[in-house]
Amino acid sequence: MVALREIETVIPSIPLDIEFGIDGADEVVIYQVRPLVIANDEDKILNSQDLVFRDELYEFRNKFKKLQRPLSHECGVRTAFSDMAFWNPAEIIGNVSKNLDYSLYNRLITSSAWNIGLVELGYTELEDKKLMVSFGSKAYIDLRKTFNALLPGKLDDDIRTKLVDGAIDLIEKKPYLHDKVEFEVLD
Repeated sequence: MVALREIETVIPSIPLDIEFGIDGADEVVIYQVRPLVIANDEDKILNSQDLVFRDELYEFRNKFKKLQRPLSHECGVRTAFSDMAFWNPAEIIGNVSKNLDYSLYNRLITSSAWNIGLVELGYTELEDKKLMVSFGSKAYIDLRKTFNALLPGKLDDDIRTKLVDGAIDLIEKKPYLHDKVEFEVLD
């Protein structure tokens, strides 16, 4: 593999990911060369796009952790997220939504209208009605909010907490129920 050694000579001291093929004449054809990203060794991430991606992943992780915290105004010790539950953003605005689609759907439905309609039917009014969150261009429904809102408004908080936590546990064990939360997870 003379070609690979030549590349390593030109780009020394950097672990490389080299994509190549061998043609019909047994000649090496180089398709792509990029720095190799080594797991758990952030100093080896050399590509600026990789750095942006890493920063975005940290941002998403921190956002996810923040959203997992118990809330004084909602029952349930944690939440889960679904792109198919309840107001189903994957189906309504697409699996990867454009900014305009997301903002319109959020403004018209998932910021408060969804909860206002439920309250009129005797369900729970939430203090924070923002149902949808995004991680990048992907929209998700906050299941803790969904389950809190789908319970009767006058239900005791201890019972409500057990039902919300039980529903989130069930979704984690049976992910195929994500699009059936209002019928098969909480009746």
